[in-house]
Amino acid sequence: IVTPSITESQELGAIEWDADNSVFTYPVQNKTFAQSLAELKVETIKKLKSIYSNKLSKTDWIIIRDQELGNTTDSDVTSSRATLRSDCATHESSINSKTTKAQVADYSLPNYF
Repeated sequence: IVTPSITESQELGAIEWDADNSVFTYPVQNKTFAQSLAELKVETIKKLKSIYSNKLSKTDWIIIRDQELGNTTDSDVTSSRATLRSDCATHESSINSKTTKAQVADYSLPNYF
């Protein structure tokens, strides 16, 4: 059995016999999305912001502590947080620039876990 690689905007059809290659395989089909392009963008950006929120939350305690105590937060912390926010904004802009549902569905979100 040959299982083709697919993207998020594709799905496998029913298994078929490929007589030319003497193997069973699955046809690759494009998914039909119930959501509009705008809805898919909102959903994808929500996932994106959740990823970055999780990453930022790991240093939230440092920011809160320093604010409460009147301390200056280490520049490495503030710099890395600024970079994360900038990266998130770049990804969001890229998602918003997509013009098809398949492009949005296939957009690779960062993985910080």
